[in-house]
Amino acid sequence: MAFKEDKEIAHLYRRWMNKEASPEEISRLFRLLSETEIGAELSPLMEEHWQRLADAGDLANIPKTKIAEEILKVYPAQSAPAVRLNRKKKIRYLLQYAAAVVFIVAIGAYYVSTPTDGDKLQQEAATPLTPSEHTTLALADGTVLVLEDVNDSTIISQGNSSILKLGNELRYTSGRTDGEHQLLNTISTPKGGEYTIVLSDGSKVHLNAHSSLTFPVSFTHQPQRNIVLNGEGYFEIQQMKDANNSIPFYVDIMSHLNQHARIEVLGTIFNVMAYKEEDVIRTTLLEGSVRLTLDKSAVVLSPGEQAVVAPGESIQILEDVNIDHAVEWKNGVFRFENTGIQAIMRQIERWYDVTIHYDESMPEIKLSGKIEKKESVQQLLDILTATQKINFRITGKQIVVQPNR
Repeated sequence: MAFKEDKEIAHLYRRWMNKEASPEEISRLFRLLSETEIGAELSPLMEEHWQRLADAGDLANIPKTKIAEEILKVYPAQSAPAVRLNRKKKIRYLLQYAAAVVFIVAIGAYYVSTPTDGDKLQQEAATPLTPSEHTTLALADGTVLVLEDVNDSTIISQGNSSILKLGNELRYTSGRTDGEHQLLNTISTPKGGEYTIVLSDGSKVHLNAHSSLTFPVSFTHQPQRNIVLNGEGYFEIQQMKDANNSIPFYVDIMSHLNQHARIEVLGTIFNVMAYKEEDVIRTTLLEGSVRLTLDKSAVVLSPGEQAVVAPGESIQILEDVNIDHAVEWKNGVFRFENTGIQAIMRQIERWYDVTIHYDESMPEIKLSGKIEKKESVQQLLDILTATQKINFRITGKQIVVQPNR
């Protein structure tokens, strides 16, 4: 590293540590860090910062090599450029670099930035906030089962069909259906809960938190397959034929829109996000083909496309979207891509069963990042606080979002 660059990085790093750096200076700092080795001027400063974190107890029992490995998974916030680290660089370089990372990072409990006194959460509740865990199944006769209270391998009868519970999954099997009228079940997940349903035709639905799905226990002798979604679900639909004719599959979407939205599929994989508290309905196609109908208009999606429906507007098609981002919730991950803070907090609200409020002076802030959903809400909020853009105040299950001052 040139002496001049070494001095500049040390100067910018001091300003960042003291929260005096402008967005341009932060951008410059991370660009220099990504292009050069850490020199003699900066190393002592990083060691000092690292020791401060260790003294605070956040890193006391964590192997530094583990943190170094996890830093390679960093995802940048909007205010800083991406820094790609060469995996062949020395572990010591990574350890020093760790102290400088201010991105939203997906490193779980391994590393959580320790805010200064002015940034610390004003934690007033002693009990950690964790996801709630109650999923219900409403049977056709009106009986409501709490699925957490049902033992694994239990078989539940519905008419001539049966339901097998295995972990967080229900599997439906059709029996004799001669003369049997259609029986409907509804499964509902709470905030913080997810569940998988294997329908009687072999189609699979992975239901996200705070969602519900209404469906027949059997599709036998039905001219079409109809289910109703409220919230978000990931669908893997199997083809089904009757006398050599394909039986269509329809997903009716319950949302805040004063329009009837329906998806028709034959054999495909797709995701639908249609929470009532969100501004839009998003349908993302991974494989196959679907037709989205909105009142009298309709569009056909190809793999990699996303249909967006906003109140009072026609269907918009987004091409070449990152479909992995749209379905990462299914893999236990929060993914933000230049996402507004209110949209981020709505996801947190659904998963941790908390209520979000905003300071009157709260501006619109956008962030990017990836955080595992297994983290406690405190850890997640600490990671967001490390962006130096926002702070939080927690009282019980009430969270107030405040701008960083």
